[in-house]
Amino acid sequence: MDKIHRAAVRPPLMDFDVKRETREAARRNERTDSQSRRRIRTLALWTGALLAALGVVCVGIAVHLRVLAASPEPVFVIERDLEIAASPQAVWRVLTDFEAYPDWNPYVLAVDGDATPGETIAITILQENWPKPLTVHPRIVTVNPPRELRWHGSPLMTGFLETDHYFQLEELGPNRTRLHHAEEFRGWLARRMDDEEHHAPTRNAFQAMNDALANRVTGGP
Repeated sequence: MDKIHRAAVRPPLMDFDVKRETREAARRNERTDSQSRRRIRTLALWTGALLAALGVVCVGIAVHLRVLAASPEPVFVIERDLEIAASPQAVWRVLTDFEAYPDWNPYVLAVDGDATPGETIAITILQENWPKPLTVHPRIVTVNPPRELRWHGSPLMTGFLETDHYFQLEELGPNRTRLHHAEEFRGWLARRMDDEEHHAPTRNAFQAMNDALANRVTGGP
């Protein structure tokens, strides 16, 4: 009876196993949590290092682009000249009458804005190698009647592509003016556009505008 009684009061084997499994599960959870925390810390360190490296690269690119934009010498220049049988004042009036551009201009189809220094204008242009017109938003930088009109374009970001588009009028004599129509190109993209394939359509567009401007001023065909 004594042996039977002692066996009866001994803790059941099932309760002991449950407690042991509970302790082991707790230890496994602790190990899993520790491993997860280490992985999270490692991931955070790598992410921070990657973001820092990316920041350095971005700063380097931005500095490089600004250097290209500030270059005193353009990568290339497109220019076309034309003598017009009219005074500089007559040419200037037509050149700065932006509202009338849709009536005669085959290159600059439309201009939204005024010829005022500091004014940002919207210009819609078309070249023979483009499937459809393109609208850009340059800033007027020079208005010197009746001598020079100039605007500066910088699409996307500084240094990507910098353009200075200008018209200069030189009086040659009574009712005789030389029109110098040019655009200077700087920046990263300009270096990839410096070939005849890109130059020719722009030259042709400038010439077409020059001819149409002369006809508009002189009342030609």
